[in-house]
Amino acid sequence: MYKRTTAMAKQNVRKTGKDYRNELVELTAKQNTLKVQVSARLLELCKLHPDAIISTMGDTDIKAKSIGSPQYISTIEVVAQIMCIEKIEAWLLEQHPHKQTRIQGF
Repeated sequence: MYKRTTAMAKQNVRKTGKDYRNELVELTAKQNTLKVQVSARLLELCKLHPDAIISTMGDTDIKAKSIGSPQYISTIEVVAQIMCIEKIEAWLLEQHPHKQTRIQGF
């Protein structure tokens, strides 16, 4: 007859509960690592650029220094932290004195 290779045999094997549990543990660890990295980056940006505007409420600007403590950042959802990072980065681009201009006609 013919021999099955290990790769072919693994393709046909169904995952067990233990496999799913191990995968979940691995993904949870990766998610926790990402949360720590995002929080650290936001804290760093808040300290480096405390006057960066991350939001506006009415006519009041909310600045990065208002959220720049590890205790406060830990209470913010990761998606919101990422949005704050993006806002600070956008604010930094606006502060740059050399802006790209668009050439008309192209």
